[in-house]
Amino acid sequence: MKKVLLLLIWTAVCMFDASAQLQEVWVPYRKGGKWGFCTKSREMTIEPRFDDARQFGEAPPKQEIWVCNSYAWVKYQGKECWVSRDGNVFPMGANVSVAPRIVGGKETPAPGKPKAYKREGFDGGKDAYAAPKQFGLAVKKANGKMGILRDQELVVPVQYDSVWFPPNAEMPVAFVRVAGKCGVVSTLAGADGSVFVEPAYDAIRQVPGRKWFYFVTQKGKQGLTSIMGEVIPPVYKKVTPIGDASCELTCFTAEDEKGMVMFHKSYQGTPRTGYYQEIGHSGNGYRRGFFSYTNVTAVRKDNKWGFIDWTGEVMVDCKYDMVEDFSAAGEGFTRVVLNGKAGYINEKGEEYFEN
Repeated sequence: MKKVLLLLIWTAVCMFDASAQLQEVWVPYRKGGKWGFCTKSREMTIEPRFDDARQFGEAPPKQEIWVCNSYAWVKYQGKECWVSRDGNVFPMGANVSVAPRIVGGKETPAPGKPKAYKREGFDGGKDAYAAPKQFGLAVKKANGKMGILRDQELVVPVQYDSVWFPPNAEMPVAFVRVAGKCGVVSTLAGADGSVFVEPAYDAIRQVPGRKWFYFVTQKGKQGLTSIMGEVIPPVYKKVTPIGDASCELTCFTAEDEKGMVMFHKSYQGTPRTGYYQEIGHSGNGYRRGFFSYTNVTAVRKDNKWGFIDWTGEVMVDCKYDMVEDFSAAGEGFTRVVLNGKAGYINEKGEEYFEN
């Protein structure tokens, strides 16, 4: 019993120590050509003596692994190493609670170029109405027109040329086409086929991961609409979501020959920014979950990078050669390159380096 009690006390002390370390953010600080670490208030905790450094708990460059918050990747005397919070240096092969980052039971590969969104959609083509029978939905045909049944009850009038159901059949909506134009209607019982999106577009597609938002096409140009109304008029070359599907700040970029602007779901038809060369990409070419961890996203203007928030306000001026995104591990800090030299900044643009 005494041994068990001592073990519990030891475990509690370790957990308290680990928790304290997790709460304290140490930022990589570059002074001239050497790197060390400091607190948010710039109090040095490890004096600059390394050739390069990453944040505590951050994966090494070009790797996707989980790293204990008690260690940071550094380059020391020409070799890649780990450094602990007490300043001790270990070789990369040392056991410092490093493990592959597992997502969905599979090891996550190193980040690469963004994948194109698969735009499942409907353009009124022949036989484009696969009805999800498991939810009691079926297509009713009469006199060359189509409607929708739910549990044998007519919920959408038989007045459309074509109907099609989105990939997520649990959503109570269907795409319809009449007189060559596409829209969205309700399939709920008792809704009498209420029209969510008027049939006014040449094509309409569900935005992946955003249940109530739809890409629309008109005369070869793209836009965005929702059940609350049109968000982006269909006058752009391309419309793309910013961030991953779990992101609560639903923002989109719209691109034409002038560049890219940003829209927010709450400001229908009005862009939140002027034109940028790029919005929502980091300068290293990777597209990640912007706005998922912070309220800022990377933008490029005049070939320099900075950050804006979800309202479009400039948070960090576009002056950097390259920026990485603010991630969960970053604790409000990210790595940038200015005049060929790397350093770290916070979301306010305050710099943690000196030349």
